[in-house]
Amino acid sequence: MECFYDSLGDLGTHHPAANIEGVAFLYRNEDHFFRIWRGPVGQAILDKVAAEAGSRLIGPAFRGFRDMLLTVPADSLADLQGVPIRTPNIPA
Repeated sequence: MECFYDSLGDLGTHHPAANIEGVAFLYRNEDHFFRIWRGPVGQAILDKVAAEAGSRLIGPAFRGFRDMLLTVPADSLADLQGVPIRTPNIPA
């Protein structure tokens, strides 16, 4: 038996349902994240990935929300116009 700590999204190469974790703005807050992944919807996704990809995640791992690091101040979306943004390579 092997074990590792990782996010569901990293299993996206093994099963497309795992990519759900990378959908932007899916969770309102940390509590919402855990209610989904510890509830019936999250369990159904984890079971499907386990059955079809051969890898089982035993529970959710919240890594926090994504942050933006800038070298100039940005107070609005308009301030980000033209700024290149790097995102995870997870198809949504």
